[in-house]
Amino acid sequence: MLGSWIRVLTPPILALLLYCAPIRLQQRQLLGLAFWLWLAGGVSLMINGVIRLSQGAPTVPAWVAALAIALAVVIGAAKGLFVLSKTSQRNIARIQGLEGPQRASAVYALPSWILIEAMMLFSAALTWLHVPDLWRGAVNLAVGLALVASSLRYWRRVGAAHGS
Repeated sequence: MLGSWIRVLTPPILALLLYCAPIRLQQRQLLGLAFWLWLAGGVSLMINGVIRLSQGAPTVPAWVAALAIALAVVIGAAKGLFVLSKTSQRNIARIQGLEGPQRASAVYALPSWILIEAMMLFSAALTWLHVPDLWRGAVNLAVGLALVASSLRYWRRVGAAHGS
């Protein structure tokens, strides 16, 4: 239970720390930070998802576990390529429109910070509602894969900015 509260409180605490940090970042640095945060969140969720899937898989027939994994991969990839990549693209355009060095918290706009918090609350709610490990794992794997896939937009933009 404590772990789920820590997950819920991490995004607002991170935003506050980035806001209070006495540093200013250029556009390229903000894009790089956005990439690393998006990627780290995605990888963390994917690892958590795989752990939960491995804990829940033995409790159901093999075909149910295989279906949960397949759905997580398909939904996560689609969400990453078609939904969250648009969020990433909007954030890239917003960062590129910023003038001069910015606080590190400018890495994401307020709606993106709210989206991140909503995803963390959803994940915690699955724990609080005692959703079986297999389904919690599938959700975490799907969301994590979506974040990793959409983080590639930032990576490509950072690479393009670095090469120019």
